[in-house]
Amino acid sequence: MQDYITQFLIEAANTENLDYDLVHMNAILIQTDSLYNLVKEQIFNRFKNNKPDYLILFGRMAFSLRDQIKNEWGDVPMLLIGANDNIVLNEKYLSGNKITASATKIHLSDIREQYNFTYIEVPELYKETIDMMVRMQPDMKKLVFASDNLAGNMELNEKIKAYLTLEYPLLEYEWLVASENSRKNIQTYLISSDQSVGILLGSWYYSRPSAFGYPMLVTGDFKLIASSPRPIFSLKEKYLESGGATGGYFADQQEILQNSIRVFRRMVAGENMRNIPFTYPTMKYPKVDYLQLKSYGLLVDNCPKDTVFINKPESFWKRYFWQIIISSIILVAILFILGIFMIFQRKKMTYMASRNRMVDNMPICYMIGKLKTDKTGKLINIDFVSENHETSKLIAKNTDAEEQNSLFDMEYITGLLDNVRKTKKNIKFTYYFAKTDTYYDFLVCQTLNNDEVEFFGIDVTDKVKSENSLKETTKTLEMTLEVAHIIPWKWDLKRHTITCEANRTMRHMDSQERPESTIYTHTIEEKEYFKRIHPEDLEYVKQTYIDLRDGTKQYAKGEFRILSENNGKTNIDWIEVNASVAKYDEKLKPKELIGSLLLITSRKKQEARLIAAKEAAKEADRLKSAFLANMSHEIRTPLNAIVGFSSLLTAIEDKEEQQRYINIIENNNQLLLQLIEDILDLAKVEANALDFIYKPTDLNELIREIEVTMRMKVHQDVVLNYTLGAVDCCIETEPNRLSQVIINLLTNACKFTDKGSITYGYELHENEIYFFVRDTGCGISKENQTRIFQRFTKLNDFVQGTGLGLSISQSVIEKMKGHIGVESKGEGKGSTFWFTIPYLPVHTVHWRTDFQNLY
Repeated sequence: MQDYITQFLIEAANTENLDYDLVHMNAILIQTDSLYNLVKEQIFNRFKNNKPDYLILFGRMAFSLRDQIKNEWGDVPMLLIGANDNIVLNEKYLSGNKITASATKIHLSDIREQYNFTYIEVPELYKETIDMMVRMQPDMKKLVFASDNLAGNMELNEKIKAYLTLEYPLLEYEWLVASENSRKNIQTYLISSDQSVGILLGSWYYSRPSAFGYPMLVTGDFKLIASSPRPIFSLKEKYLESGGATGGYFADQQEILQNSIRVFRRMVAGENMRNIPFTYPTMKYPKVDYLQLKSYGLLVDNCPKDTVFINKPESFWKRYFWQIIISSIILVAILFILGIFMIFQRKKMTYMASRNRMVDNMPICYMIGKLKTDKTGKLINIDFVSENHETSKLIAKNTDAEEQNSLFDMEYITGLLDNVRKTKKNIKFTYYFAKTDTYYDFLVCQTLNNDEVEFFGIDVTDKVKSENSLKETTKTLEMTLEVAHIIPWKWDLKRHTITCEANRTMRHMDSQERPESTIYTHTIEEKEYFKRIHPEDLEYVKQTYIDLRDGTKQYAKGEFRILSENNGKTNIDWIEVNASVAKYDEKLKPKELIGSLLLITSRKKQEARLIAAKEAAKEADRLKSAFLANMSHEIRTPLNAIVGFSSLLTAIEDKEEQQRYINIIENNNQLLLQLIEDILDLAKVEANALDFIYKPTDLNELIREIEVTMRMKVHQDVVLNYTLGAVDCCIETEPNRLSQVIINLLTNACKFTDKGSITYGYELHENEIYFFVRDTGCGISKENQTRIFQRFTKLNDFVQGTGLGLSISQSVIEKMKGHIGVESKGEGKGSTFWFTIPYLPVHTVHWRTDFQNLY
């Protein structure tokens, strides 16, 4: 079943928002009601606070928990996988329980309405396998069924006896049950070559006491299968593929796996399991290990029809196809090589000359050493017969007589070179030259001549010194970690007290000490400890404490906050706690916890700062990228108008039409210039250096000029209107900034209005001028109205724009001592953007000088 379990775990891991857990019941060890009840209690206690949403049950013992599953976990969907679709009601399927084999059975379909489950069969094809054994072993007089005493195998024993009585009445039968006492019997069968005895293998597990008296599961007896001189047939496919069995009759594993995964996905999708039909395999076939078949002298012709062979050798041509092809290619290559051999010889001399020049100019040391040996072949010396320019400099700096052979310690170097000669492998070593305080890495290679070696060296002084410095730093760090303020503690669960080392890092928490406290230890009441825990963390800490106290957990680690009063001020400290059960009472209930705590307040604050900085950096990077992308698009709009109308201008003869195009080109030049100025304005806003030049301005003329500029931006189905608040209105203002704000608001209205109208203009109020841009476009929700003037804010990422216009407009209006805002009844109901500036008629000239001085 392990293959199916593995597949389910993989499928669960690949399913989003699905956690999984695996529970082994170890059925072979469960032989009594008390053990069964103990295992059942442990399972339901384990998932007491984490009830499963889906269950996959393997075998009838697991399915026997169905009533308690329904009572405690509800009508949870279940997928049952087993070898038999019949069960005995109220049966626990204990190992060795003989009642199970003869009790009255019912079909699983009879109880489907009671439980939300479906069934997938993994059959044990004992009939087909026995027929296969009789056919392949014609001399067989006795059948031995070797298995453990699992309930399923006990039932299978009865079925095999009944089948043999019906089909093969002359065939002797023996059921060999796995146990410590039957080990010698099975080993005797396995090492015997008697072909009159056929062995059919089921699962083989049994328990025996360990050295400490605990039951230990034994599984290794059947490792003798691989070396047995007789054929072994198995009902378990795993014994064939990895255990050394000869063959057997099996259902197609891939078909069962596919069915299982399909049903699993339907279960996770929420489908009622009662509506999913039981699944039985349709593909079944005999399977035989070809090599073992031959080694036992069995005939291939005696194998059943459609037998699947594993480990079957390939034909000579198929096995050696590529070798034959490659040999032919090699033969042709050899003939070709012989043809170019003379050319190669000529080029070889040229190559060697080039190599020598390259070696001499390499920025590394290169030497060739000739090895000298005594009569016994022992290396006694080395002569360096060749060197490059870098090596000459190295020798000159590190030897007195500039002698090559005195560069290294000869005893040390001959020991290394002797190892190169013996192993025929390259050796790398680091050598220290004390005279120049330098380190070199050398690589020694055996040449084609056995009595020569090549040395390649490179200066690694900086690297080695850096490593030494790093080692010193590491040592210092280790010493620092040893004096870290980690506080051990002990929790007496019976006396409800906590004792910890009297460490100064916790003194400021001012906990109420018990009388047994000393200068070395600090003891407090359990309730005092809980009182200090932050309310948001209290439930988590208490639950962890309960889990440890009740034995649900053996170890826990967590972080939480502690409250303390210091000079009338409430302090919040973060601590990290590790806890484990140290002692148990006579009822095996935990009575003492031990652990450690570490004050991590500074670390938590740093983590918060780092997270904030990381998020700020991400947001800044995102806004920068969006800004650059939007700027690229926005600049193209006026450029396209300029280029397009410039091309049309040469083809138009009508003077008025030419003048209109010239005006459009001029307007878009101004728009492009304005866009660039927006970018510059953003920088000026950041630097608080935005220029304001006030002068007399005809407000009506400015409104009309804006209408000409914006006319080309309006959608075909949208009417652009403007309203003048007075017949004549000449004011002292900053016309460029005022025009910039109105155009920004009109541009936004054009982007978000596909049909209807856009109306803009101004109204004269007492001491201020009220400007507005009203559209019938998509409207703005109340939530977005509060953030629309923030920088880089775009309510629709698919609409062109930088998200800067409104922010710049707000900065401009505020500099002009005005206010700006937006009104909208909601999405789809249009919007009105408005702003006000002080009303400064031209005749109040004295305002002009004072106002300019403000900026």
